[in-house]
Amino acid sequence: MLATVHRAENTDDTARLSGIMEGLVRMSRQLPVVLPLHPRTAHALSATGLDERVRGELRVIDPVG
Repeated sequence: MLATVHRAENTDDTARLSGIMEGLVRMSRQLPVVLPLHPRTAHALSATGLDERVRGELRVIDPVG
């Protein structure tokens, strides 16, 4: 599965971002999840402490044009 999460309404709301990432982590138990990590999302994940968990559970790659 390919997931992109970079829109402000998803990254700037900590509860929403956490919910999205938890959903992706759950999905990764059934399917590989690839997350091209946009700088906005990377910053938000780092600020909320979710960065390490996401990188441990999902296949995080550089942003794709």
